[in-house]
Amino acid sequence: MNQWHRALVRHDGKVVVMNRSTRKPEGYELTVSPIYAGLCRTDIQMLRGLRDDPSPILGHEGIARVAEVGKDVPANLALGTLVCLNPTHRSDPAFLLGHNVEGLLQENVLIPAIAVRDGLVMPLSTVHHSATATLLEPLAAVDYAFELLSDHNTDTLVVFGDGVIGHLAVRDAADKLVAGIRIQHLHHTEQGLAWSRRYEAGAAQCILNNAAGTALLSSLSEGARVAVLIATPRNATLACLETALRYIRGEIRINLLGGYQQMLLRLCYLVSS
Repeated sequence: MNQWHRALVRHDGKVVVMNRSTRKPEGYELTVSPIYAGLCRTDIQMLRGLRDDPSPILGHEGIARVAEVGKDVPANLALGTLVCLNPTHRSDPAFLLGHNVEGLLQENVLIPAIAVRDGLVMPLSTVHHSATATLLEPLAAVDYAFELLSDHNTDTLVVFGDGVIGHLAVRDAADKLVAGIRIQHLHHTEQGLAWSRRYEAGAAQCILNNAAGTALLSSLSEGARVAVLIATPRNATLACLETALRYIRGEIRINLLGGYQQMLLRLCYLVSS
């Protein structure tokens, strides 16, 4: 007898609640039942047709409980275990949760063997049982970006973007880079700027990414060691990259945390010119 669960499915340009078949996991596969699932800007871009990711069910940020396991699943992922999921396999692009593999916006999610076997399903302490645990994935992305920047001896961090990633970055920078680091946070919206000024993050200088923002970047000395984190939707990456390269005079290292879109040739030109 078939079992079914409900899911939020992209269908004919809309999102509808549909019944999906619930397959039993085998071998290293397991099934999780999401508790909280976030909706990030990447998901919104997919919903708007700005990305061609094929998964009919979105959702890559969240926490869940193990609901059923295959016979080879390790003991630390027993039934009922609270877990989070790394949505991106480090070496196999065939697993991108919520992008090319059905995501967390459903009652049951079958996690394939490669993700379980390679450690992408991670047990959590019960202290993480809250809605804020959906921020574990974007926070991990920020931490990894800072790890890549850690050998730059940065004295100034410039963050483009006033979404979740940008706000996490300015709050995490002192712990992950250098205590007392100068932070310049360039915003794209008045609403984001107002939020930052209401909920201040240390000594971060918050400003709109306009003429005032470029003037602030230009004020950095040629001796400054600048790390730039571009945490915008990928269709805004190129404009922010051009701004950073044009106005920052110090020694600069850039992390394109927000990705990029059809701009490799233009990027090569910018770096070489």
